[in-house]
Amino acid sequence: MSQARPSDVAERMPQNTILAAIAAGHRLSLLSDLVCPACGREMLTEVASQGASPTSLACNHCGRRWPVRQRTPAFLPPVETAIPSGAEALLHAPDVERWDAFCHAVRDADAALGAEVFDFSRDDWRFLLPLPPDAQVLLLGCGWGRLASSLADIAGRVYAVDQDEAKTRFVNARAFAEGRSNLLGITAGIHALPFRRASFHLVVVADPTVIEQKVTGRSAVTNLVCLRAFLAQNGVLLLRASRGVPAGMLAVDAWRWERRLRHAGFKRIEDLLALPDADTCSYIVRTCSEVPPGTAVRAFAGHCLEPKTASRRAMRRLASVLPVPNAVRLAVPGHWRLATGDSSCCPAVLADPGLPRGEWGIVAARSRPYQGARAHFVAIDPGTARPRFLVKVARDAAESAVIDREYRMLGALREALTPEIRATIPEALARFTVHGHPAAAQSYLEGRHLAALLAETPRRHRPEAAVDLLGHAAIWLSRFHRETAREVILTRDLLDELLLSDLARALETCAFTDQARSLLASLKEDALRLVGQRVPLVCEHRDFWAKNILMDGTTIRVVDWDLAAPDRLPLGDLFDLIHSLAFILTGDQEKLERPGEMLTTAYGGHGTFSRAVRLSLDAYCARLRIPREWGRVLLPLLMVRKAVLHVDHFRSGMAPRWLTIGVRFLEAPTRFPVVLGLAGSRIAEGGSR
Repeated sequence: MSQARPSDVAERMPQNTILAAIAAGHRLSLLSDLVCPACGREMLTEVASQGASPTSLACNHCGRRWPVRQRTPAFLPPVETAIPSGAEALLHAPDVERWDAFCHAVRDADAALGAEVFDFSRDDWRFLLPLPPDAQVLLLGCGWGRLASSLADIAGRVYAVDQDEAKTRFVNARAFAEGRSNLLGITAGIHALPFRRASFHLVVVADPTVIEQKVTGRSAVTNLVCLRAFLAQNGVLLLRASRGVPAGMLAVDAWRWERRLRHAGFKRIEDLLALPDADTCSYIVRTCSEVPPGTAVRAFAGHCLEPKTASRRAMRRLASVLPVPNAVRLAVPGHWRLATGDSSCCPAVLADPGLPRGEWGIVAARSRPYQGARAHFVAIDPGTARPRFLVKVARDAAESAVIDREYRMLGALREALTPEIRATIPEALARFTVHGHPAAAQSYLEGRHLAALLAETPRRHRPEAAVDLLGHAAIWLSRFHRETAREVILTRDLLDELLLSDLARALETCAFTDQARSLLASLKEDALRLVGQRVPLVCEHRDFWAKNILMDGTTIRVVDWDLAAPDRLPLGDLFDLIHSLAFILTGDQEKLERPGEMLTTAYGGHGTFSRAVRLSLDAYCARLRIPREWGRVLLPLLMVRKAVLHVDHFRSGMAPRWLTIGVRFLEAPTRFPVVLGLAGSRIAEGGSR
């Protein structure tokens, strides 16, 4: 093995070289902690030359030698397997030097496979696990390593084991590319695990077939006893018990695994129910023994399950009548069991002493996997099955800004607003960390979001329903903006900061046709006419989308304030609200592929909804005392700013769609008289202007 470099040499090394050397040292430490699976003694790491990668692991006691192939220790003989075709073939040759491009290539080739391999938001439930900061984790049946990488983000060391060497090599490649120096993929089976006894705080069995008798030649109970021996005191076994089991056998399968776990010596077994994945949203229910699974599922379905598909609407109806506990397991496709000794496991998200005390059922709702997104956890009162408070955890440990920004904003707003409006936004409760990740708790607001209410309305009645929702939300918004408004004289510098800097950035970095570029460039001249005018700067939500607006009876409540900012130009939030409802009316609320139809629905001047939009814009502008014609300039500029926001924050790939909305409006503004402040009879007059 190579010797450490002197400190004076290290000081002269480039920063990336130092980081690579540190990572290599961590990985050598992971290798050096392995023991011989045959005799349990320490092994030596052998290298071909000083500074080279390890080539084998040797046991001096029994003389066995185990190869290290492509940085992957192998404790099973090599097996020749054919490289599959299609998108999976890409995973057999990962490009670690261009990792982001490689991930996008896999997603483009197969969206489902890309989500399975790279969508870390599917593992938000890891923040529920009761682990110490230096936890050592063993993952069996690791597959392509998404869960292993997620666990490496919160644990001290993670060993990912699989019998497929191609998968463990991929795990080590992604560990290098993602900077997970505490993650090591190992090719091994349960009968040849190179680890010390009582050394793991958590053992995860992601694929239960790896401990089945037909695979290992030993009974599942014997294998569970073997795994229990690897657990440290108060260690936890997490077992996925129903992967690939037909729906009708889930209850039987769950009961069979619970019996096996008890026979293996585990005394406390809790449910971790994984509810349906669909599109980019999936949900997890975590229950403690005091909360029956059926109660948790019903609470989850009633408060958190978006009825965006027929299967989800059926799940909501089914959950309302399910008995407990076995019938619940018939409804869930992924059922995990959390097995311990005598002690119960306090979910990590509830460990902070500043949170309300109580026995809580926990719901983890996975939001969209964009940059800055957070894991959401709802504490549910087991007696009333009603949510009490919400905990948000940043998925990236380095992204404390997204948590701090919302926490500070909620505190500032509650001091500035009147009691009536203050009751419609969450109250910040506590700021803390979960497994080293920034987190904050806030009060839970009751209500159904507008997108769900409108989607559940029969199609023929949706325009009238959208009018009602728009009216209530627009009234709330105008009152909120009036209470947070600060009148100023608009200067050129302020206009550059609020709008024109985003326009310049879009023109420099985005691809446009010559016509579109000319139209957007002309916006600058139009915007400069606002300089010198008195304008109200308001606190802008900046994501006033229908999914962030709740309605309880006739009361409007607003959530997700992480993007909110004071001293912004008006109208942006109202345009967001109008566009979100209009996209739902056109049946294009997810991909936003029909901007022209959306603009016509909202601003064309014909139809129930468009007439209501005109009235809402008139009332809003009158309340804030701003000229109605400002909409013609601000709408396309705000669409440019929305595109920049999607590039910087969401990374959703939607930026071109928002730019298209702005360009489509600029191409023929007189087709959208509602924005111009014109009634239908004044379209011709507006065109002459």
